[in-house]
Amino acid sequence: MIRRATSDDAKTVLELVTTLNGGKENCAFSEEEFADCYNYNLENYLVYLFEEDGEVLGLCTMMFLYPLHHSRKIAEVLELVIKENARGKNVGKKLLEVARQQAQAKNCENIELSCNKKRKDAHRFYAREGFEESHLRFVGGV
Repeated sequence: MIRRATSDDAKTVLELVTTLNGGKENCAFSEEEFADCYNYNLENYLVYLFEEDGEVLGLCTMMFLYPLHHSRKIAEVLELVIKENARGKNVGKKLLEVARQQAQAKNCENIELSCNKKRKDAHRFYAREGFEESHLRFVGGV
């Protein structure tokens, strides 16, 4: 079942996010630090969970933008995280289907997402799902 996340899911979502690449994607923070970010996401973005037999197996967060260089709305998937033991079971595919439905409902031109260069399996998954590598994303300190 895919459902909208609630504030009651905060601890479960934190555990899921910190599993990215075995916790190597700078996702180490306390529940208190995470709470503000999570609540902001719940209020401002779409946050979906894939749940089966009472266990959350996947997460998808997305937002909608209206950038000048597109002059049309776009959707951006911020996170798509699948538990390691659920990979290969269409959890990510089903979450992306919901993201596409939401993007269509908002009349978006496309869906964009970023993925760590090290996550080669994820790159192959996105390519199979029809995503093309078309941009570079630069990250700098402030």
